[in-house]
Amino acid sequence: MSNASFTAGASLQLVGSISVDDPSDNVHVLSLVEGVLDNRLFALQGQQLFWNSAEPFPGQDRFEVRIQVLDRDGNTLTEDFTITRNRIALADMEIFNTFTPNGDGVNDTWGVRDLRFYEEVVVQVFDNSGRRLFLSRDPNSFWDGTWDGRTLPVGTYYYVIRVGETGETRKGFITLLKQ
Repeated sequence: MSNASFTAGASLQLVGSISVDDPSDNVHVLSLVEGVLDNRLFALQGQQLFWNSAEPFPGQDRFEVRIQVLDRDGNTLTEDFTITRNRIALADMEIFNTFTPNGDGVNDTWGVRDLRFYEEVVVQVFDNSGRRLFLSRDPNSFWDGTWDGRTLPVGTYYYVIRVGETGETRKGFITLLKQ
C-alpha cells in the first residue's frame, strides 16, 4: 500500500494505492472482504483505497481492513492493513472568529466541525463579564448567538474549548455581527 493514513474530513478521501507484486501475472482483481474488520467504512476503486464514511467515530484513529487479491488463475491472497486517521490537533483547527446569526442561512451559527472526531469535548462561550452564554458537550451543537432565548447584541464574546481526550484547551474571541 502506497499510504496507510489520511486526515479526517470529508466522507470520500483517498487513503492510498494498492500494488500487487506478482512476477507471473499482472491481472488481479482487488476487493474488500465483506463483513470483516472495518471494511464497511472503506471503498476500493480499482487499486485505490478510499475512506468512505461520513460517521465521525470520535476517539478512534486506527482502522483495520482486509483486502483480497484474486489472480486470473483463481488464486486468492488476503492481507490485513492498519489505516491511521490523522485528526487535526485543537491548536491547528481553523476556528472562525466572526459569525452573523441573522437568519440568512449563511454563518448563522458558530462552532468547530473538526471537534466531531474527538471525545470529551466541551465548548463554552462567555460575555465580557464572564457570564456563560453557551455550553455544549456535543461537538455537533453550534452556538446560535442567543442566551436564555434572547438574541444577543453585536459584540465580542469569548470561547473556551476543551478536548478531554487529548487534554488540550484553546481560548479565543468571537465577534457576533448582524447584517
